[in-house]
Amino acid sequence: ARASRLGQAAALALGLATLTAASYSARWWTVVPLAGAGVAIVVSALGRLMPPRWWHAQPGRPAALSARMCAMAAFCGADFFIPLAARRLHHATPTVQGATVLGAAVTWSAAQWVAARVEGRVGASRLVTIGFALLAIGVLGAASVLRADIALWVTFLGWSVGGFGLGLLFNPTSHVAMSTARTDLAGLASTQLNVADLFGFATMAAVGGAMVSFADQTSLALRPALAIVFALAATVAVVGLTTGRRVRLDPRAELAG
Repeated sequence: ARASRLGQAAALALGLATLTAASYSARWWTVVPLAGAGVAIVVSALGRLMPPRWWHAQPGRPAALSARMCAMAAFCGADFFIPLAARRLHHATPTVQGATVLGAAVTWSAAQWVAARVEGRVGASRLVTIGFALLAIGVLGAASVLRADIALWVTFLGWSVGGFGLGLLFNPTSHVAMSTARTDLAGLASTQLNVADLFGFATMAAVGGAMVSFADQTSLALRPALAIVFALAATVAVVGLTTGRRVRLDPRAELAG
């Protein structure tokens, strides 16, 4: 009896593709209309795919989804571009480029193990807040990759902190988002989590890609271009820090169609 969301999902994909296409050009008369159209399509589609008041991070599931968007955007804003900076600024081999971000993958898994065991005592909201704080610190630590005179092991350690932060907040946001879903609508809640993750992932990829494209096609150097991306990722993590306080179970919340 419920209307299909397939059309809105296709619209969201089209909007993100348009944003990505805009990121490949350094000409403002191409970027502005493509980016404007992409944003308009994405905002409209998200409004129909996400629960009411998700943009305002209403306590409960909307806040959990908003937090996941911020988390994935902040994480990808650093993780995507550390290997690129290692290659072009440090002239690192492909093996070293991959090893620089490997620590974050390991600490992400370790933090999920920790979160699964302490969430009942600490609480989802506190875990998410701590996770975002560590993620912001990790992004700033990972930005050391932009300095050719700083060894890459410093970036490795800094970004491992960021990975631990993401792992801490990942389980609680999933738990809160799914716990407000009626049994017959659990699939919708799971899909909304995936949309939140992919939206954060794709948006930061498009923005970061645009900055690299500008650096390659204009007089803007790669280092300041990537510095903007890292600064934006850290800012998103701080925004998530404020959202994280609202990620808590609300017994009155129920997943609307």
